[in-house]
Amino acid sequence: MTIRKIGGITIDADTLDGKAPGAANGLATLGAGSLVVENPATSYILSAEKAAASGVASLNAGSLVVQNPATAYIPTAQKGAASGVASLDAGSVVEQSPLLHEGDHVVGGRDDIDSALASVAVAAPAVAAINAAGLTLADGKNVKIEEALGTDDTWAGIVCDGVAGEEVTVGQICYRKAADSKFWKTDADAAATMPAVAMATATIAADATGVFLLIGYLRHDAWTWTVGSILFADETTAGAMDHTAPAGAGDQVQVVGYALTADIVYFNPCLEVVEIT
Repeated sequence: MTIRKIGGITIDADTLDGKAPGAANGLATLGAGSLVVENPATSYILSAEKAAASGVASLNAGSLVVQNPATAYIPTAQKGAASGVASLDAGSVVEQSPLLHEGDHVVGGRDDIDSALASVAVAAPAVAAINAAGLTLADGKNVKIEEALGTDDTWAGIVCDGVAGEEVTVGQICYRKAADSKFWKTDADAAATMPAVAMATATIAADATGVFLLIGYLRHDAWTWTVGSILFADETTAGAMDHTAPAGAGDQVQVVGYALTADIVYFNPCLEVVEIT
């Protein structure tokens, strides 16, 4: 054994100042190619670290990372849920949520199509395109107005937003006064308070904005119409309709719709008015 002492450090063939090669806090061992030889005590990864948190990934036969089976799936509850994943149909196309066709579809509500599309952010460009260019229906296609209204004071049809000149209630018919462009209750005993062009869909206070039905169906359970009868603007009660046409001198005769059932009216006012002389 050769022992040398340099600068207070003892060197021999087996130790450096008492520290053996390959020992903890000692020296690295070199192989035949002068490469560091790993300590066999630390040259492996514990099996428990394979695919474990903060461990190492498992590789499959193609040397690709294998996902941890504990996290390699998406819970079924996230399918179609908010902040989850989209459902695909048989053609691998994203399906719309059924809520768009049921929960957001308001029978008797204002514009069923807008109600559905307005709740889908992704459909905004389509809505903008329709607003800009209009809606063209293909041959054989249609827009359906629901007539089987299920509850009191519901409606379906073509509407507008309008300002009431006086308080109006659901089912009352109105003319539009040229002087202020507001909707006022009709009175068929004078030309100045005719013709009926709209029907109130709810109680609307004077000078308030509300929804007025232009063409369509409205149900009001207080009505007791004769089914199938023609309805006229009434000359006695402002805003009312009647089975009987006005007959007094100066009265205005206007057909405004017909009774689909005892409590559902199809409102489609004829703008041709006849004056009784």
